[in-house]
Amino acid sequence: MENKLARRFLCFTLATCFLLFLNEPALSDSSGCLGLIKPLDQKRQEVGLDGGIWGIFARKSELNGHSKEAVKLDSRINKLVETLVYLCETKSGVPFNELASFVTRKIKELGADRFSQEQIQLGKPRQDVLDWLKYAKIAEANRNRVLELNKIKISIHGASIFIDRYWELFNEFKNSDRILPILPATVALNQEINDFMISDPYLALALYEDSQIPYWDIDENYGGS
Repeated sequence: MENKLARRFLCFTLATCFLLFLNEPALSDSSGCLGLIKPLDQKRQEVGLDGGIWGIFARKSELNGHSKEAVKLDSRINKLVETLVYLCETKSGVPFNELASFVTRKIKELGADRFSQEQIQLGKPRQDVLDWLKYAKIAEANRNRVLELNKIKISIHGASIFIDRYWELFNEFKNSDRILPILPATVALNQEINDFMISDPYLALALYEDSQIPYWDIDENYGGS
């Protein structure tokens, strides 16, 4: 059992390192909006490179069966930082993604009706095509939507409170024998971060915009890539 947990912990750490490597360029700018997030992301990385809250749960037999709460917290912190980065990178509008670029281009070439017929004939589900058309309109509207930097800063400040608590929770318990109190603290922090993300206006907006992106198979030979 201990060997299995050790292997899982090693895999988690390696995966975290790889993801952090991939994400690093996004926060390389030390000034402006992204610069405000960088200290928070450094704390997230510090915890992640040491196994995250999940790593603590995985090493303690007393916490067997509760690892999903730790995974949830690590994931929520990652999502929180990613959402802050999204706000900074889209404060002057949301760039078209691959789906929006493809659909708007084809609509200009064929018109919405012919585009729909073409995609359905190619085997795409009708509802998927309707969702793509709906999303293309949303993407077009969001292309020029503007966020206020001062309000983004408010979101960043609010998020910093939870990221600091996450960092402190990890450092309090990573080498502690007094381990059981980490479970209720993890559950509580999970809920508070969730409540914050859906109540903060800009974070809620970012989550909403992300939820509007429909299913899109980028590996399909036609239209996906």
